[in-house]
Amino acid sequence: MIAGLVNGMSVGFSLLSDSGIPWFFFVLAAFNVYVYITRPVDRTYLLVMSVILVCFAGYDKTVGHFLYLSRFLFFLPVFLLGTMVSRDKLEDHLKKHSLVLVTAAVFILLLWAYLCLGYREQFYIFRHLFTGSNPFSDKVVAYGPLARLFCYTVTLLTGASVLILTPWKRIPWFTLMGTRTLNVYFWHQIFVFHLFKWCHLADLFHKGIFGKAAYFLVAVLMSIVLSSVKCFDYPMKIIKEKCFHPQKDGNES
Repeated sequence: MIAGLVNGMSVGFSLLSDSGIPWFFFVLAAFNVYVYITRPVDRTYLLVMSVILVCFAGYDKTVGHFLYLSRFLFFLPVFLLGTMVSRDKLEDHLKKHSLVLVTAAVFILLLWAYLCLGYREQFYIFRHLFTGSNPFSDKVVAYGPLARLFCYTVTLLTGASVLILTPWKRIPWFTLMGTRTLNVYFWHQIFVFHLFKWCHLADLFHKGIFGKAAYFLVAVLMSIVLSSVKCFDYPMKIIKEKCFHPQKDGNES
């Protein structure tokens, strides 16, 4: 929508249905409401049932952007798992088995990079499964639930690997960037739009291994700029201040 306004394109807005950036904020609020309502229920049971549900929801083409239902169902297991993990226990476990876990994490991420960069076409048929907004395509519909479980396995392993390799201590500037990831999320689309349109960024992906590396380097540099330059703090800074640091009534002492 932002890119459309800047370039004079026709744009539309729908409060309860969208495939762009707004879905994240709506679904995040819905997750918190869901967790609050289901707080008496065992989380393990909710996690298992949510995985089973989403593994078969891909067959229902009516589960789509309305009420962001497809995204809600797909990312619900990930959100639930996050609420079940204790940071203190996780940190203790990482310290006790650091060598094994770090070695495994490096191996998994290198394997992931090798397969994504070297065998992109072979794995591209699974791309729609990772967006959380699409039903099963004709290429995977015969084994849809297994494909969905494959998607979750890849997500879990790569996500856990990144967490294992992420330092737990505060690092100047780098840690500050981590507090501004919503800035990147909010602003990145307009930059990507212009890079694709005017700089033909997508062509880099067809320039071999070095082109793909340059493509990812551009993404990293863009993330650094959007999370470091102060002007990109808005409007998320205002939103966070109003939501998490509401002003006191002027009549209060």
